[in-house]
Amino acid sequence: MNRKYSPVEKVATSAMLIAVAVVLGLVSKLIAIPHFGYLSFSFTPTVVMLASLSLGPIYGAVVGALSDFLPAIIMPTGAYNFLLTITYALLGILPWALERFTRHFRSFFAKPWILFAFVILEYAVLVYFFYGTDILNARFGYYPAWTKPVVLAVNGVLDIGLLIVLFLWNRHLQKRGPMDSSIPSLYETAFFAFVSDLLLLVFAKAFAYYCYFFLYFGEFRYSYWLFVSMLLMSSPIQVVMMALLCPWLLSLQVRLHPEKTA
Repeated sequence: MNRKYSPVEKVATSAMLIAVAVVLGLVSKLIAIPHFGYLSFSFTPTVVMLASLSLGPIYGAVVGALSDFLPAIIMPTGAYNFLLTITYALLGILPWALERFTRHFRSFFAKPWILFAFVILEYAVLVYFFYGTDILNARFGYYPAWTKPVVLAVNGVLDIGLLIVLFLWNRHLQKRGPMDSSIPSLYETAFFAFVSDLLLLVFAKAFAYYCYFFLYFGEFRYSYWLFVSMLLMSSPIQVVMMALLCPWLLSLQVRLHPEKTA
């Protein structure tokens, strides 16, 4: 986005977003899922992605880093993992970088096909982890025969629901007239959410968890792919929140401050 905010406005907005992210991060720490300790749901990535797209990479990185660091200090659940803070700092940069790239190909990314491909690919990978490996068998306890299909069904419903909502929302916006070119399209933002989630909130975050045990205990206690598979289970919910809330919040910013558009 091309937004003309003064340094004071950027600092004030960043402080507000950090406060929101910290509160949401502390709330997410209270939600524990048996057998899946590293599977989590939080609105924090949505806040960080919003900071990245609206304020730029520097402020986005600061919001991302502090949104992980402060909850870890205020409510520690173990030894501090600085790799997670780095991951969230990168989350404050990547959406901005992706938006800089896609703005040159808006007509291509305005179509839903690339998003459909990402959804299908991610779902296929999750199915592979469930039935092509035994990585998660112990985590599902005594009833994997029915818990696996239930989890896959829920994820499938979320994926399909996201695509339907984006399609209907996009049609509604098209009927209202030309879209604001200063903000990414709905499909663009969903693309940012998918890429950011897979690269950072799944693969990079899994690496942070994987290295955590070596850094503090001198051994790799769990397989890297165990963390990846667990985080993939929560990915659809995370993507839905990022893909649906960010466009709405960005458009709200434009309506509240139209004079800030370059």
